[in-house]
Amino acid sequence: MLATVAVVWIRAQGLVVQLGDPGVGVGLGLGAAALFAAVQLEFGVIAASLLFGLAHVGGRDSLVFGGWVVVMGFGLVGLVHLGGGFLAPIVAHIVYDAAAIAYIHWDATTRRESPV
Repeated sequence: MLATVAVVWIRAQGLVVQLGDPGVGVGLGLGAAALFAAVQLEFGVIAASLLFGLAHVGGRDSLVFGGWVVVMGFGLVGLVHLGGGFLAPIVAHIVYDAAAIAYIHWDATTRRESPV
């Protein structure tokens, strides 16, 4: 079951980037929180953070981003403990995803319209 959820979530990430819709960040934030909370409960914080980073690596060019996401995974776990539940990391993930997707969409649009 967990593997199926992971595959659907990873495929959804590619779709979101294509759509460029910041509102979809809400769905990703909720889905990622549920998936990685389950992994954390079953396998621990390190495994969940590593899987979280790996899920964001799309090839050699995104390895540094994957490392950044591992660090973010630890930070989100810290928010669970500071906030006493999953609301704080879910909100943080939603805000981050919405901003990142909006930036990707803006950057792609700006590059298409640029005369250079």
